[in-house]
Amino acid sequence: METNRFVQFLTKWKAKLAPFEVDAAEWFFIRLGLAIVVWMIFPMTLFPAQPTPNGLARLGADFTWLNDPTAMSVCKWTLGSALALYVLNRWLWLALPVMTFLMIASGTLTNSQAEEVSHHSQPVALILLVQTVWLYVGIIRRMRGKPATDNDPDRSVRVSATKRWATLAVYFSIQTFCAAYMVSVVSKMVLSDGKWVKESANFPIQLVKNDLADYYNTVNGEGQTDPTPEGLERFRVITQKFFVDYPNIGRAMLASGMLLEAFCFLALLSRRIASIYGIALIAFHWVISLAMGLTFTYNIILLLIFFVGIPYLLSRPVARILPSSRQEPAA
Repeated sequence: METNRFVQFLTKWKAKLAPFEVDAAEWFFIRLGLAIVVWMIFPMTLFPAQPTPNGLARLGADFTWLNDPTAMSVCKWTLGSALALYVLNRWLWLALPVMTFLMIASGTLTNSQAEEVSHHSQPVALILLVQTVWLYVGIIRRMRGKPATDNDPDRSVRVSATKRWATLAVYFSIQTFCAAYMVSVVSKMVLSDGKWVKESANFPIQLVKNDLADYYNTVNGEGQTDPTPEGLERFRVITQKFFVDYPNIGRAMLASGMLLEAFCFLALLSRRIASIYGIALIAFHWVISLAMGLTFTYNIILLLIFFVGIPYLLSRPVARILPSSRQEPAA
């Protein structure tokens, strides 16, 4: 009896976690958005050496050749061509591996300079890796005489041009993005011995100290300190001061943000929940960027693409004007 109830529970949640259908128009805008992010990120900061190997560098991979101007020029042209193919949904069997490799190579070199690593490119590289693997799963299944997906009616159509493959490619990308957030939560708690929320409220204090040191060390020609910051910079200072003056409220906000990250898999339940979750995470990132001086530009763009659903909103007028865009793309 208990086993049957558990099976029914799993069946119910499996139905709830069914992927959102993605038509040709939405899939195009998703590819376009992701391509723009990749172009914005590449290359990350380049260095002539890998003093603190991370990732593939630990296995002996040397990506310092990216620092060579000629090699980097070739890489940029190669990446640009791959991105164009990706947006056009052509030759993805070649474009996706090239995009994935260059993102991983650049990220590995950047993150092999110190113990602390930058996570700006990791979600993007993971999403590209997942899409690459999923594409080759479909290609290999076709080569073995099997359907590329569970709904593959016309084998004359390219794998990446079938509606079901695109739907699952987007779904797996969202799962990957959620997993990156959840791993981030686990790593924060493990590395801080479970004290991240308590200790993170002190981060703004250090930033305020640094700002004050810069303020009093910066003198103009008349021997006066620089004027009080204005605009967004002033708002950042006010936010930091708020965290310093009200540490318990700061801890509560950080704890709620961590809970958002830990349970972001709930975004898989529906487009509406994903949109609400995406907006909440963007707000959380914005507050953290002001309070701690961090940047989440690429995470926010990915949230707009995969959670908030900007490509879906952009694709609706196209779907109304060109109803055929709702169907499977032609070969």
